[in-house]
Amino acid sequence: MSKMPSSHYPSQSQPIFATTPSALLSETIEILSRSREFRTELLASVKPAAANFFSVLQPLIDHENSSLCRLKVLTLFATVSEDEKIREASRAAEKLILEADTEALMDEGIAKLVAVVFHGCQQGKEDLDPQAQYLLQRRHGEFLRNGLGIQDKKERTRYVELMSELQSVLSLARKSLSGGAEDGIWFARDDLVGVSPVVLESMTSQLDKGKVDDELFCTFRKGHYVPVMRQCTKASSRKKLYSAKENRFSENVGRLERILSLRDQIAKLLGFNNHAELKMEEKMSDSVENILEQLHEWTQQLQPVAHSEIQRMLELKRTLFDSTKSLQACGSDNSEKLYFWDWSFYSFLLKKYEYSVDTSKISEYFEVIHTVESMLLIFDELFGIRFEKIEGSIWQKDVICHAVWSKRTPTHESHFLGYLYLDLFAREGKYEGAHHAMIQPSYTDGNGIRHYAADALICSILKAVEGPTLLMMNEVRTIFHELGHCIHFLVSKARYGLYPSRDFIEIPSIVLENWIWIPEVLKRLGRHYSYLGQGLNAFWKLRTGGQIDAEERLSDTLIGDLVRTKSVNMAHDMLTQLHLAIFDLSIHTSPAPTDKVTEKMDVTMLWNSLKREVIGVEGDDEAPGIGQAGFPHIFRKYDAGYFAYPLSRVWAMDIFSTAFMSDPMNPTVGQRYRQLVLEPGAGVSEAETLKQFLGREPNSQAYFAELLQSSEGK
Repeated sequence: MSKMPSSHYPSQSQPIFATTPSALLSETIEILSRSREFRTELLASVKPAAANFFSVLQPLIDHENSSLCRLKVLTLFATVSEDEKIREASRAAEKLILEADTEALMDEGIAKLVAVVFHGCQQGKEDLDPQAQYLLQRRHGEFLRNGLGIQDKKERTRYVELMSELQSVLSLARKSLSGGAEDGIWFARDDLVGVSPVVLESMTSQLDKGKVDDELFCTFRKGHYVPVMRQCTKASSRKKLYSAKENRFSENVGRLERILSLRDQIAKLLGFNNHAELKMEEKMSDSVENILEQLHEWTQQLQPVAHSEIQRMLELKRTLFDSTKSLQACGSDNSEKLYFWDWSFYSFLLKKYEYSVDTSKISEYFEVIHTVESMLLIFDELFGIRFEKIEGSIWQKDVICHAVWSKRTPTHESHFLGYLYLDLFAREGKYEGAHHAMIQPSYTDGNGIRHYAADALICSILKAVEGPTLLMMNEVRTIFHELGHCIHFLVSKARYGLYPSRDFIEIPSIVLENWIWIPEVLKRLGRHYSYLGQGLNAFWKLRTGGQIDAEERLSDTLIGDLVRTKSVNMAHDMLTQLHLAIFDLSIHTSPAPTDKVTEKMDVTMLWNSLKREVIGVEGDDEAPGIGQAGFPHIFRKYDAGYFAYPLSRVWAMDIFSTAFMSDPMNPTVGQRYRQLVLEPGAGVSEAETLKQFLGREPNSQAYFAELLQSSEGK
């Protein structure tokens, strides 16, 4: 990427990633031990009468952030390390940290000091600025929500026991999810007819193992699963793969039921009606009831449009069903029903036949490294952020590191922002989902010293065996989204390094997804891989017989056709999100008064009935599936919080249409967005952040206007 002037050097050294299993655990234990000693010393040095923000909250947050700078590195390995023993040690470290967090939040002495400061501030004894007030309010609330509101000693002991068991069960569930990255099923090559040869070449073959049968192993990673579901012309194969994926992680079915029981008991001990109500205390949104009402209202608004989308797909299915050449696409399926394993296939055909979009051809313009580097240039222009590729400590040989700088402006000198790591490719033992990982927080300590962020984009893109690794459009969108999280954390000027609310943090990233549908941006992002070096040009010539030269850039016609597909099946896509959100809140708002009743909840039946009811597509009545067992968010801190995704999608469309739609690459607007939305981070109320940027409360008008326009244009 861009090269900085030689006088510019990062203001902070990179994190160190070299470790061993024993060293990782020893370092974790040492850091946690120091934290206990720190709290003991703080209690000895500060008496309640002398407690104020700068004697209590400031040293607490400074110590916490300093510890996180290493603990986040040590827990990163659980999902990215190539070494199984290091992954195990990292998961063990996660459990120790969670137990230590529970212990710290049960520290009655520290909680009393924080309470003294909180009530003193309410009485006007301290005049704190908004960021300090926000930190104080959040910390005081955390203590109350984590056991110190429980007066009875026996109940408090019970709370600690329940929390310990909960973390143990969650750790086991997460381990199963991480270990399932390489799972898949075998297919005879003839059963994968229609799938791109490039995808088939990336699959393990029985012939490679010295066996006679020509079978291919299709993993559940997106690089295999998505192309097969889109391209395979045999309905029976698509159904087989879909059903296998829906029935993974059977061990997590019972674990989830136990997790729900534990969460319900903990919430009631803390004085809440249910777990969702407890978690809502940490959110930007005001109440569970209002969120559920909003989700159901949107579901009702979307379902008529989704019904039209289904009918459109059924027309295409009937056409194929009546064609003697394409009977295998339908197999024995009813041509009057659209099944979950049909959706991607017919959506793919719809875009190809009605919009002239061949996704396999388009992917030739999105080689992964070039695409990501081009995205960074978009951020450079729009937000004034420069990325400099550097060498240094990394956790795997393919990881790329950038030093990140804020560009010079007429009023500000260029300054360092932090480090961005790109870990793009799938490998054994790596968590299969794309996500952002905070490696080090950014914050300003009590001495006024700024500590800079380190963030990572983690993907599991299947690396091509030979030739270029190409991205599908949904992968391009995902990378833009996750890079948005990285940018949000890197440019944050929040003083105390607090993590944003779950129902706010997705909004800035979803806003950025809109840029992949802007013709100017597509033209810049997309470049045919045959122009990216002699080796790739030779590979292209070999595949085409040397007779065809590809266009270097996506044509205006192809870009126009591609942009028109943005809103195809838009209602279905949102209903898929709403199913997950409603399920998540439903299982966490059980009115069960006792543990036994909670454990009797038929979570599997709820998952499948809601899925059919909300989305409106047919499933497998004989083997409905246990998809909830592989729903990662309810095991990974998004419990009772998945509603953030559909909510954020609606608010994000409001932001984009209000500020960017007329001139999306306007750097003045980009800088205003950076200043008012991204830089405040979690330093102030996020609801106020949105209101200040928009000049009003966010609303759903822009989202449903686009939905209506797309449905009328079909």
